[in-house]
Amino acid sequence: MSEASERSRTGPKTASEVRPRALVVVGMHRSGTSAVARLLNLLGADLPHNLIQPLKGDNEPGFWEGRDIAEAHDALLEAAGSSWHDVAPRAESWFDSTAARELEDLLLEILERHFTGSTLFAIKDPRICRLVPLWLRVLERFGADCSFILTIRNPLEVASSLEARDGFSLAKSLVLWLRHVLEAERHTRGHPRSWAFYPSLLGEWRSVVDRLEDDLDLAWAPLAPETEAEIEDFLSERHRHHTFSQGDLEVRPEVVEWVKRAYAAATRAHQAPETLTETFNDISRELAVADRAFGPLLAEASPELHEIAHRHAAEIETLRDELERRDREFAKARLEVGQLSGKLERSEGRAQRARAELEKVQGFLTAVLSSRLFRYTRPLRRVWYRLKRGPVG
Repeated sequence: MSEASERSRTGPKTASEVRPRALVVVGMHRSGTSAVARLLNLLGADLPHNLIQPLKGDNEPGFWEGRDIAEAHDALLEAAGSSWHDVAPRAESWFDSTAARELEDLLLEILERHFTGSTLFAIKDPRICRLVPLWLRVLERFGADCSFILTIRNPLEVASSLEARDGFSLAKSLVLWLRHVLEAERHTRGHPRSWAFYPSLLGEWRSVVDRLEDDLDLAWAPLAPETEAEIEDFLSERHRHHTFSQGDLEVRPEVVEWVKRAYAAATRAHQAPETLTETFNDISRELAVADRAFGPLLAEASPELHEIAHRHAAEIETLRDELERRDREFAKARLEVGQLSGKLERSEGRAQRARAELEKVQGFLTAVLSSRLFRYTRPLRRVWYRLKRGPVG
């Protein structure tokens, strides 16, 4: 543990020190957390220094999250035999495990590295949805006041995006969405928080900014025209590749009712917070009953599923290698075809020039044979031929 980490654990900061403000973005993967993080950054919040770089075909406008934070989360989940896409419930006691405490120390060191001296900073990683209790401890040790922005997007849009990127089934993506949303909402109760609805973020971002200011008691500095233009471009609808309405969600029979109820309540979070709490509590209780009933069966099947996944992963890797080999062969063949095409073009050019010369010669001969001089000298040519053959007999 670093010296600064030890100080944070053993004692509070002095009264003369200004407490920084942490804006923690929590939301399911593919729900607009990246857009919210970048918006907060353009409004004046600091971000980690080592951001994950954009990937072609995957969040090209940027992820806007710290690489070391995401890697620390993944390491913790792996140590717990889990992953970011694990749909299983997580026991509250898990946050007091040795691995969780070690991650807490690591995250504190990361915060000190990135945000010492910052008065307002933003943290974003969808994994935080299921790690909020741990982050509350980390931010308390860092000495920061903490506020949460919960991002909500239609579960069908999230599922479509995960299917395109990760090949997840609709059933898995919907349960994963439900776990993230329920846990994020439950663990942020009692803390300053605001809700960011994905369609509003793209279509009415100024209203989202105003709501964040009111809900979280923030005071944004006036935006420069070029900053507003950058926000407009960043939050463009062209970055939205999957669109469903709430009606689309309601009529889909394969969507479990828990998901429909949770999404409907979340979209009304600002107007009816009491209804949201009651609805989420009911769903959590019902889901807990289902976990007790089916959890052991899933755990029983887990080794077999892992074996199948491992076997399929090996097959996929073999197919990927074969595809790469065929790609190389195709590229080589295409190069050879290009070379042959160039030779053919050069040969055709020479043939065209030869044909043109031949046409000139043919034209000249035709002109000679049809000339008067050629007709008038015919007797002389006959005499010349006879002399050339010599005397006859």
